[in-house]
Amino acid sequence: MESQQNINKIINLIRKLLNGKNHHEGWFSNWDDPIDYIVKYEIGEITLKESRSAIAKYEGRIKVIVNELWVGNRDFDTWERMYGWDDIPESAWEDIRDDITINVEKFLPHLWLEVDFTS
Repeated sequence: MESQQNINKIINLIRKLLNGKNHHEGWFSNWDDPIDYIVKYEIGEITLKESRSAIAKYEGRIKVIVNELWVGNRDFDTWERMYGWDDIPESAWEDIRDDITINVEKFLPHLWLEVDFTS
């Protein structure tokens, strides 16, 4: 029972750490032209369990619900709404995953987290 209470406390800490974290901006190159993107999202379900690994005490998953995806040029303020996962490269999604996990793991280094995107 104590373990579940600890897990619930950690989940609440994760939510607090990610409070206000609801978008990511970046860019990628497409045929030598830089393309800017904005992903707006919300943090969904967070699951956590004790890890069997010696590296991390807990492991879990964060579901990120993508609400909007915009692609365009920041300098000219030209944006187009996109709807497909492949409208930005996988490296952009990895940047978002890293941004979320780094924010959590710098305060809770005993966690190993995966980030899953959904819409």
